[in-house]
Amino acid sequence: MGLRDLAMLAFLAMLWSASFTLIKIAVDTIPPATIVAGRLTVAAVLLLAWLKWRGETLVPPPRARSA
Repeated sequence: MGLRDLAMLAFLAMLWSASFTLIKIAVDTIPPATIVAGRLTVAAVLLLAWLKWRGETLVPPPRARSA
């Protein structure tokens, strides 16, 4: 495991720990369903932006689906 891998692992751990802390704080003021909807929306937008950046589509080409 190289330095880059360790840095990515540390970043991921930081994101996950921050997520749990922020959810604990947010649940006191925002309904849980609203939090879930917001997180799913952010994730969908980021996924679509990443796919667009890579020049890919969400649906595979027809020949890949028929196999």
